[in-house]
Amino acid sequence: MSEFGIRLKHAREAQSVSLRHIATVTKISLSTLEALERDDYSRLPGGIFGRAFVRAYATEVGLDPDLTVQEFLGEYERFERERAARVPRPEVTAEDRAFAEKQRRAASVLRAILISLVVLALAGVLAWQMKVRSKSASAQGASQSPLVAGPAVPIEPVAASAPTAALVPAPAPAALPPNPVASKDQIVVQLGATRDCWVRITVDGTVQFEQVLRAGDRRDVKSGRDVYLQVADAGSIRWTINGKPARELGKAGQVATARLTPMTVKQFLQ
Repeated sequence: MSEFGIRLKHAREAQSVSLRHIATVTKISLSTLEALERDDYSRLPGGIFGRAFVRAYATEVGLDPDLTVQEFLGEYERFERERAARVPRPEVTAEDRAFAEKQRRAASVLRAILISLVVLALAGVLAWQMKVRSKSASAQGASQSPLVAGPAVPIEPVAASAPTAALVPAPAPAALPPNPVASKDQIVVQLGATRDCWVRITVDGTVQFEQVLRAGDRRDVKSGRDVYLQVADAGSIRWTINGKPARELGKAGQVATARLTPMTVKQFLQ
């Protein structure tokens, strides 16, 4: 049986640090920290999220973060292998393989038919466009009359004393309406993830969303006067505040938080 969680608990108690204190400082839920000390890996996230949680815990109780994370990854991999071994594998019969082969062949035939239909449709559209353009060009040629040169008209020189006509400037074009911006007391945040990252957003005291943003995802945050941002991997988040680029929240793998109010917005802008 693993003693990883027991060693974490002993290290925490040796520092006289409570789980509630660690939860407050790291922004990790109390139930997750309790599961970590119980070696209950079924309630813990894997990958970058698990590493970020363990690193933050180890830092608070005075353990080496890198060594503790490596030990956690080993225990988590062992847990995954044992769980996979307990899941019975379905038996694949000869009938199942024959059915799968028929499905594959049917899909290949259907794919070929769809490609042929698309090619025929594109060819028909191209032929129709060429026909329309040909008719339009013929109609324009028939409607145009040949140009006939008229008699030359001499140009009289302008006397030196004759006054020149004043140039009248053309009216200026109407100004474009300004782009909509957030009101003075409202904060609008847009998030983008370069890697998978757990994110929680709280707006005016209400959790707006808590989920994993996948690499390439973009998310607009509902505007408010108090926006609280929590991320498990600070280096993976790119964000803007009221349409302006914001500075990085931290380095890769770090758990980071940011509280935005009308008074603190400037602190986070680049």
